[in-house]
Amino acid sequence: MINPYYECFTRWYPDWAQNRGASAINVHRYWLHSEKRSFMCSHFAFAVPDQVALDCVASFGPVVEVGAGTGYWSWLLRQMSVDVVAYDTRPPDSTHNGYFAPVFWTRVELGRGQDVVQQHPDRTLLLCWPNMDDFALHTLAAYRGNRLIYVGEGEGGCTATDDFHEELNEHWDLAAVVEIPQWPGLHDLLFVYERLR
Repeated sequence: MINPYYECFTRWYPDWAQNRGASAINVHRYWLHSEKRSFMCSHFAFAVPDQVALDCVASFGPVVEVGAGTGYWSWLLRQMSVDVVAYDTRPPDSTHNGYFAPVFWTRVELGRGQDVVQQHPDRTLLLCWPNMDDFALHTLAAYRGNRLIYVGEGEGGCTATDDFHEELNEHWDLAAVVEIPQWPGLHDLLFVYERLR
């Protein structure tokens, strides 16, 4: 599989690939690479996917990704023959998105999370680095499926909101946590949640 984002990341941080852990990364290098991170995030995604994370997502397919940005995660999953549909309110091939460069990795449909998830209750919901606004909360509230894969930081972190994390704590069961490549200074992980019955 072709994954240029991960290849660049491990070139800069070879310790991560060898030790599979953010603790191996010298946090002081964050300041040296903050411009690189900004460039990489805008051209690929905010979270760095590796094969372990992608295998985890693939095992729960089919998938609906909302807030897909450039579509990079969906592009990788499609390389693995995963049935995935991707949506964003500003798809990269149709309009300017302030978070991402006009990079087109794969087809991303136009759609708002809380609207489109209602069409896909049979798919696992993938939320990758949702903004610190109500997008993730409203999308989750509208979703009628039973599995969520959330890639981001935990409560009090720089993704989603405290209300979103409170909703997870009250109505969802944490089934798995997968470590992903982390930029220095960040603490994002891949979380798999199952809806409480």
